[in-house]
Amino acid sequence: SNDTILVVGATGTTGLRAIQGLLDVGYKPPQLQIMTRNASKPNMKQLEKLGFDLVQADLQRPSSLRDIGKGCTGCYIHATGGDTKELDTSEVSSARNLCNALHDDVRSIVYNSAAGAKDHGVKRIQQKHDIEGILSERKYPCHVTSLRANIFCEELWKLYTRPEILQGRYPLPVNRWRKVYLTSVRDMGRLAGAILANENKDQGSTTSIRILNVAGDRMTGPQ
Repeated sequence: SNDTILVVGATGTTGLRAIQGLLDVGYKPPQLQIMTRNASKPNMKQLEKLGFDLVQADLQRPSSLRDIGKGCTGCYIHATGGDTKELDTSEVSSARNLCNALHDDVRSIVYNSAAGAKDHGVKRIQQKHDIEGILSERKYPCHVTSLRANIFCEELWKLYTRPEILQGRYPLPVNRWRKVYLTSVRDMGRLAGAILANENKDQGSTTSIRILNVAGDRMTGPQ
């Protein structure tokens, strides 16, 4: 595909792995418009040197989002909140600001959501499902795909999880012998890229949403 896509929320450690996944399926750096709050950061300067197109904007500042996505046929939303141990309650309002501002050129959206059974009661997951609702109500017709994963492999390497793992434990609110589904963030980028590259560009008259449950390895805690 020669299309350009807007990439949102992928400038952190795990997000950069998603960008690698987009490259894996054939996208070139100039085709990826990376949204960042601070284009002067060293890692952003490095991306710029590699040929990526940087767009400086802040999801909590609607005025900075004017014409966001112009010239892009697709948008991959890796995240709309911070990758922090504490819940980022601005995640939903950030997604709403983005959805309201997205340029009409954007005809396909892939969103990195989270898997959860009905009545799960988990606020972090519920916020992502609320965002699915926001995207599905976008006024300008488009295709929306929500990728629901359980746990990212990269969760085991974060600053707030790694210390306990090195001590031989990783607290999860499930039975230690129950198998959980692990997915690589890089694979999420690959899947998102494949969807955006092959999406039917005829968006129809209404916005449609499909939900895909995503899983890689299936393992127990001790494994």
